[in-house]
Amino acid sequence: SFVAGIALDTRDYEPDPDSGLLIDTTIEYAGNGTGSDYNYVRHTSEIRIYFPVCSPLTMAVRLGYTSIYQNAPFFEKDTFMFFFEEQSGLGGSETNRGYRKKRFVADTMTLANIELRLKIGKISFFQQNFALKAVLFADAGNVYNEPYDPFISPEPDNYKYSLGAGSVISWNRATVIHFYAGKSREDLGI
Repeated sequence: SFVAGIALDTRDYEPDPDSGLLIDTTIEYAGNGTGSDYNYVRHTSEIRIYFPVCSPLTMAVRLGYTSIYQNAPFFEKDTFMFFFEEQSGLGGSETNRGYRKKRFVADTMTLANIELRLKIGKISFFQQNFALKAVLFADAGNVYNEPYDPFISPEPDNYKYSLGAGSVISWNRATVIHFYAGKSREDLGI
C-alpha cells in the first residue's frame, strides 16, 4: 500500500508532552499498482491537545476518525493509520481501554480520549532520571457502516465508554512506560 499524510505538531516534547497540539491526517491506498490483492482507500484523522491546567497537572484530549472504502479485507478494518503510528481498532491499551483489543471493528470508527496527568515526583539514581505521573482517563468510541454517519447520525447512545486510572514512568523523558487499568461494562483491561 501507499500512505501519504500531513501533520501539524506543536507539542513541547513528543514522547511525553505537557503542552501543544497535534493535528494529522493520512490517506492510504492499496491496489494493483502497489502490489496488493485488494483495492481500498483508508482515511484517518486525529487531533491531540495537551495543555497545563496548573503546575503539576496536564490535560490531554484526543479525537480520532478513520474510514476505509471499497474492497478492504477484514484484517485491515481494525486499524487507525495515524501519521506517526498505527493503532488497532477500538479496545485494548491504546484506544478504548477497558475493552478487549479490537473489540469493536467496522468500516468507519471514531474515538475520544481524555486524560488528567498529575506529576507526582522525580528520582535519580545511577545517572538516570525517572519521573512518575498518576493518570485518570475516560475513553469513548463508536463504529459505523458509512463514512458520513459520525457526522450525520452520531448515535451517542451507542458509544462504548470506559474509565480508568494508571501510572506513567518516564525514564530520561524519552522512554515512557504506561500502566493502565480501564473498566467498561464488559471487561477490565490492564
